[in-house]
Amino acid sequence: MHRFPPAALLVLAVAVFPLSARADRAAAQKFMNQAADCMKRNAPWDAEAAYTKAIEADPTWMESWFSRGDLRRFFGECRTKP
Repeated sequence: MHRFPPAALLVLAVAVFPLSARADRAAAQKFMNQAADCMKRNAPWDAEAAYTKAIEADPTWMESWFSRGDLRRFFGECRTKP
């Protein structure tokens, strides 16, 4: 049985499923705007959900990852939703 090295599998995966096909920057931007609105309304739980949707829409856009990370760091990882 022939085994492919992990790097070859990664190259194959990127060739078969290009990142641009999975990335929807316009949708991610919409969710980032929603998150900003939530923060203006003092609704961090809703903002976190919007950041997560932005990440799901375009996982290659680092701004959404950093924004959610900053929010979590500010409010703490070990918190409960009221």
